[in-house]
Amino acid sequence: MIRLRVFSRAFVLATLAFASTNSFGGEVLINGSLEASAAPTSWTLDNFIKDEPTLVVNATEQIGGAASEFEGGLGLFLRPFAGNVGTYEGLNLPVSSVLSQVVNISPNRTYTFTGSAFWQGDGDSDTNDGYSGGVEFMLEGSASDPDFTGEVPSPTQTYFQMEFMDSSSNVIGDPIRLDLKDDDQLNDNTWMQHVVSGVSPDNATKLRVSAAALDMLDNFSAQSAYFDSFSLRDNTNPNAERLQNADLDAVGAPLGFQIEEVRAGADTLIGYRDFANHTDDGQQGVWLRAFAGGDAEVYQIVDASPGGQYEFTTWSKWETGYSGGLDDPNVVTTIGMDFLDAGGTVLSTEVLDLVEAGQFNDGTWRDFSLTATAPANTAQVRVSAGAIGMYNSGVNPQSAFFDDFSLIETLTGITGDYNGNGVLDAGDLDLQGAGIRANDPNYDLNGDGSTNYDDRLAWLHDLKKTWVGDANLDGEFNTSDLVVALTGGQYEDEIAGNSTWETGDWDGDGDFTTSDLVAALSDGGYEGGVRPAVAAVPEPASWTLLLIGLLGLRRKRA
Repeated sequence: MIRLRVFSRAFVLATLAFASTNSFGGEVLINGSLEASAAPTSWTLDNFIKDEPTLVVNATEQIGGAASEFEGGLGLFLRPFAGNVGTYEGLNLPVSSVLSQVVNISPNRTYTFTGSAFWQGDGDSDTNDGYSGGVEFMLEGSASDPDFTGEVPSPTQTYFQMEFMDSSSNVIGDPIRLDLKDDDQLNDNTWMQHVVSGVSPDNATKLRVSAAALDMLDNFSAQSAYFDSFSLRDNTNPNAERLQNADLDAVGAPLGFQIEEVRAGADTLIGYRDFANHTDDGQQGVWLRAFAGGDAEVYQIVDASPGGQYEFTTWSKWETGYSGGLDDPNVVTTIGMDFLDAGGTVLSTEVLDLVEAGQFNDGTWRDFSLTATAPANTAQVRVSAGAIGMYNSGVNPQSAFFDDFSLIETLTGITGDYNGNGVLDAGDLDLQGAGIRANDPNYDLNGDGSTNYDDRLAWLHDLKKTWVGDANLDGEFNTSDLVVALTGGQYEDEIAGNSTWETGDWDGDGDFTTSDLVAALSDGGYEGGVRPAVAAVPEPASWTLLLIGLLGLRRKRA
């Protein structure tokens, strides 16, 4: 029985790790459900599962219920049970969360880092009840102690820390760490402030402060922990706050997403809150705080492929007084897709106006979608949801919400588009030539089991509908193609493998030689116009025309 349990856990973990690095079903968005935790603005938040670096876990949430009694607003909710619910139900994985911020400092000053913590529990250390970081042994009957022994040690460590660093961000000396349990923090539902202090060394230019909870486990009871009300000050100016967003009240975007707002005093229009969640087992969604007034959107940019089909879907809910649903044309709420080239230039745009799509102010979640094909030269796609012109309507409630984003990619591809830029061009022929020389089965275009010149003819005749010798690929083989090829100066130059389709390598051997002219002559397209559905066998006269054209061009160049 024990062997089966261990095997099942290993199998599930391997499956989850594989799924986290592969887009099953064509999903290409990162964290479309918005469940991977948002870092508070100006802070770095690292949530992870022990020994499983590829897995994503929502070990924290920035919510009002976690706010300190000293300040209110928002605080950081630590979710020790996150490794034993949802995707990880039954696995009882140890989860960790490290919140940190780096600030510039001066040497030889005393810095004091303070913060507050709250741990749930019954306040009795003998019962092992509450937050796993506040008990010596895991609760009897919990996932860690299913046999009710009361002798399974808790691995959880919770601490505040300061690390002095030099200009290259190398840590100087040992970190100054305060274990909160050793500092008399108890599982007694009480906020407690903790203080860490130290003198910056001579070569210190930076200071990293951290609040960490490592290897948290599900303890099957009221077991949450909260962090809030941080501060960093020095002895030369004790009234100056050195931290940004020290009270954690400004919310950052969830993993993978970014925010864009247009309003004086930004970062007020979009929030990520539990009451904005759509799915029953979810934790958070996008909250448009329309009453603050202005324009705001949340967006994500991911890689895309030319010719690919993309379907962008999201859910939205509007409250009774939301300004976007009050028949005001100046407020427009949309979802959109922008296809971008490698330089970030917009190639094409698809936009859906949610009013026109049937959304209105009735507090009902509805799903909306956009579908589009990525144009040639697409490198990325930007998906977004938001609104412009929002204002305080005076009718409450008046917020709007988005959640559960999805972007499904279907790569239909273009046969023969070997360089993947969405068009059949000379670059594809150059890659095909290299494939023919290497006998690469990936370039067996006609499917006869061999990679050879017949595959080149299949590309030219069947896909591009043109002739051997059409150097500029305009659909015809004529004097202009000879000009293009000879301008490269590689005809019979005795430099092996230096030629391309455009410089005369028409047979795919890597060089521009007489054999390429023979291949072009044999195909019969010289001065014959565009290729007909059924091409005739070349007449000797066309050979003569080609040779005359070639000789004339070579005399001009001589």
